[in-house]
Amino acid sequence: MRERARSLHQAQYSTDASINIQMLSTEEKINKSIFHANVAEGSQFSRESLLRLWSWITCVEENLCSKRDVDHATSENFHPARGLIDAGTLKLLQMEQVESGDRAIVDTCSNAPSLNCEMFDSPVRRVALTACGWIGKFGLRESFEAEIQFERSAALAVWHGDLGKGVDALQHGADDVRMHIVNGKKGKYFSQQYAETLELVAMCVAGYSGRNCKDTPSSAIWRRACDNLLNRPDISNTNASEGGIRASYLRAICTFLVNVGEGNSLQATLHDQMLSLSDRVAFACLFLPRKELRMYLESCIATCTRSGNLEGIVVTGLDKRGIAILQSYVDKCSDVQTAALISSRVILPVGWVSERAVCSEWLYTYREMLNTWQMWQSRAIFDVGRAELLREIRDKQHADDLALLLQILPDHFHGCAT
Repeated sequence: MRERARSLHQAQYSTDASINIQMLSTEEKINKSIFHANVAEGSQFSRESLLRLWSWITCVEENLCSKRDVDHATSENFHPARGLIDAGTLKLLQMEQVESGDRAIVDTCSNAPSLNCEMFDSPVRRVALTACGWIGKFGLRESFEAEIQFERSAALAVWHGDLGKGVDALQHGADDVRMHIVNGKKGKYFSQQYAETLELVAMCVAGYSGRNCKDTPSSAIWRRACDNLLNRPDISNTNASEGGIRASYLRAICTFLVNVGEGNSLQATLHDQMLSLSDRVAFACLFLPRKELRMYLESCIATCTRSGNLEGIVVTGLDKRGIAILQSYVDKCSDVQTAALISSRVILPVGWVSERAVCSEWLYTYREMLNTWQMWQSRAIFDVGRAELLREIRDKQHADDLALLLQILPDHFHGCAT
């Protein structure tokens, strides 16, 4: 916490979400896994979980809270999140309105021709996908530009049914590995063998012909090739510190295509702890019917609350359950710094007495820590940034309330006239 609060990266770990993402992305290798607390279900607190959470916050604040998203993603009765409190996937999907006839939450089910399986769509599902980083500015194409993101880009493309883009991503990845080899970079995931693995997975994706042909001789050969790939060390690796996260997306591609459309074919992906929770939630939004989707999201909340997995806030938002996840995270690793920075981005309702007290305690503790370390400049930057955030939140709330009032008044006067 002290290192992150200093100007080690030309900016402190503070209230600017984009700078926090940049800083976490460029931390030294020795700080790659700051938290080593092993908890249930194999969860691990790491730099990656912080990076994913701040990416979600940036996505919400730049996309979902913007008026420009209303027209293309909603029906006349549906409104996107107003802030982080109600930006969780569970709320965006409006699960409490199961019996509602609102067009925004009515699912359409279609058969994806390239995958030959059912996929679900609705305005609220598209908004939820945006919050998970799957659509728009935070979608597939941008992932191609980031190092070691080729595996994830390929997986997202395959899950969307765009097998061609998945093949392209894997081939780009193989070319990128070879370029690093030429430049002298060494390591298990910068080797000729790994480049070949990426190309072999690309060939398996290109050779997929749909589940209805699984009993043909050519399909049997293809399935054996996928099984052999899954046994390769650089795909079967489940050690996060040795590239297991990269391997998990390659493993997810092969497992998904081999089992797509069959009973329980989605479970391996939905419960793979090595995959980002944001990606697993978005995957569920694509392939699970509404009832099963709600059950899955509730199970994610329970698991994240128990283990202190920060990514659970993607599902809850910073509501009461989101605060509980954040408290569990602090209990596990004592990172009051992150808790103070994140809770500073919301104004909790007056009635949330215990939650407001907890957030105030995080804020007080972090400011006192900075004082103890004599980091006056860092504390001043934090205080100024927090005040600016609160001002922006209040201004937006007032603007939203005024817009809602102006929308209601004409209908009210029309009713009185009638």
